[in-house]
Amino acid sequence: MFERYQWSHLNSVTNYLGVTAFILINLTVDLNNFFYKFLIWVPASHTLLKVRIFIWGFAAMATSKEWYEYISNPNSNRLGPFAWVSIYVAFIELSGVMKFKGT
Repeated sequence: MFERYQWSHLNSVTNYLGVTAFILINLTVDLNNFFYKFLIWVPASHTLLKVRIFIWGFAAMATSKEWYEYISNPNSNRLGPFAWVSIYVAFIELSGVMKFKGT
């Protein structure tokens, strides 16, 4: 019913760097949530933040599957669309945080 994932991050340098990049992108998404909450003065219980976390949670499932396939499957030479969209959105959010951090 469920598929078991063995990330094997210490098998090779490529796996290690791939897993580390995946973790850093996920931490950036989580950190952006707190920065946005601070920058636009939205309380933690606001519906907007809950919906954002809900959407990112479902996107993370597809993204982690695609990232795992890219890292672990030697025949896979392309990263999937959910992973690319997640990366782009995370960096767009980060650029918004960086732009408004001084105000």
